[in-house]
Amino acid sequence: MADTGLDTTIRTASVGDAGAIRALHQSGDAADVAVRLSEHGAVPGTEYYVVEYRDEVIAAFTLTELGRLRSGSPPRLFLHEIKILPRFRGTELVDGILAWLETQQGVGHERELLAMTPVDQRPSAFGGFISSPSHHIFKWPAAEQQETRDDR
Repeated sequence: MADTGLDTTIRTASVGDAGAIRALHQSGDAADVAVRLSEHGAVPGTEYYVVEYRDEVIAAFTLTELGRLRSGSPPRLFLHEIKILPRFRGTELVDGILAWLETQQGVGHERELLAMTPVDQRPSAFGGFISSPSHHIFKWPAAEQQETRDDR
């Protein structure tokens, strides 16, 4: 658990958080989210976290450990699926999450962090914690989300 500066707590998500996480994403099914949070649906190297404020889940994010082929490279984490309740956007919540990553996960010290956000929604906190843009991320959607090659 960690303090984000807003009297919030960051902790590993549990099956009991499925409804709150589904509500943050505003789509999907809570039962499906619960399976993903269970031992049976766990993805190796991926952890799901929630941010609580006064016993309410106000944000969620995912950390995935990325494998490194290059010898001597520091371990790398990928921060993605950041969802924040609208009333907490624009607060210091993202600063708190990044500070937690630094102190609790070793980011910026013994680990690197890649973070994915929409191009036009980069939190200002990234400037203070992440020194510069490093990678471009391109999305190749799943077949159900893209037109077929014949339709182009």
